[in-house]
Amino acid sequence: MGDPGTESIAPVCPPLQCNQDEDSLTLLIQVPGILPQTLHGHLSPVGYELCFSTQDSGYSCTLQFAPENKLSTREPETSVSLNNAVIVLAKSPESHGLWREWYCGLNKESLEERLFINEENVNGFLEEVLCSPLKQARSLAPPLIEVLQATDEQVQIHAEVGKWLP
Repeated sequence: MGDPGTESIAPVCPPLQCNQDEDSLTLLIQVPGILPQTLHGHLSPVGYELCFSTQDSGYSCTLQFAPENKLSTREPETSVSLNNAVIVLAKSPESHGLWREWYCGLNKESLEERLFINEENVNGFLEEVLCSPLKQARSLAPPLIEVLQATDEQVQIHAEVGKWLP
């Protein structure tokens, strides 16, 4: 065991959100006290690798996208504040539009799928939850689900459930 203060701290994956519009992805990294000079990223057409430090911790994460979803090689826009960092990645022209999913983890071996919040993904999730085989067997009609509004902060839905069988 080394002297106190000499052991290296293993990096952790930071808490982050990934929002999208037709042309870009916006990463919100929710870590206070990021040292701006330590923020480094490596961009590829199907992913983005990021690392940075705070006074006490090191962070690293890998983002990857489906092969049909390509990023532009244009330099990302980066902004660091006291409480977080924002990185905007441009989508390549042939991949404009809304993407279904993204993958995030400490490295390529630990990637986990995450779905973008959009009407199609919310409907799919709700149908899966509300139409389980037990409930579906007891229901006359599958539920009607309408997404009224979907943001990262909240999802407003309207659901109508058919009459239950005895």
